[in-house]
Amino acid sequence: SYDCSKLLSCRFPQCGRVRRAAVGNDVIEIMLAVSPSDRDESWTHARDHAALRLAASSGLTTAELVGLNRGDYNARLSAVRVSGSHLNERPGIVSTDAKEWLERYLVAQPFELPPTAPLFVTTRGTRLSARSLQLACRRLRQATGVCPDAVPTSLRNALAANLVRLGAAPEVVAKTLGIGLAAAWRYVDAAETR
Repeated sequence: SYDCSKLLSCRFPQCGRVRRAAVGNDVIEIMLAVSPSDRDESWTHARDHAALRLAASSGLTTAELVGLNRGDYNARLSAVRVSGSHLNERPGIVSTDAKEWLERYLVAQPFELPPTAPLFVTTRGTRLSARSLQLACRRLRQATGVCPDAVPTSLRNALAANLVRLGAAPEVVAKTLGIGLAAAWRYVDAAETR
C-alpha cells in the first residue's frame, strides 16, 4: 500500500567497479616473507604461500587459482594451464619462488592428488574456496602490517603494472591476464596518468 513511484523514478548515480590499487613489489615481498615461526608450520602455510606467490607471478584471479586442478600444474615447464574461467584460456607463468613453494606444499600435504583433483585443498581434502584464500592473504597481511590494499586481486594488478612499466605492449598484458585488448588498456592508461 506504499507509493514507491517517486523512488522508482529516481536516477541514482552509477556504481562503477572498485579499482584495486597495484601494490609494490616490496609490499608483496614483505607480506610473503613472513616467517612460519609465529604461525602454524603445517602444510597449510606452504599452501597459502604457494597460492599467493603463484598469483603474484602469473596474474591469475582468485577464482582461477582455486579452480586449478593438480594436472594443470606442470613443474617441468614451470607453468599452469588456466582453463574453465570466464577469461581466456592461457598458460600461467610459475616463478622460481612459486615453484619452490608449490613443491613444498605438494610434498607436505597429506592427500593423494590425482590429475583431476584440486591443486589447492583444505584440511578436509576439498577444493580451497576463494574466500579461504582471501582470508589467508588477510592473515599474512596482518602478520606483517603491510597496507590493507594487499589482496589477491592487487597481486594481479601489480603484475600488470610491472609489465606496463617494463614497456610491454597492451597485447602482451591482455594475453598474460587473459583479458581483451580493450580491458588491457586500462592498465596502460593508469600508468600514463601517474
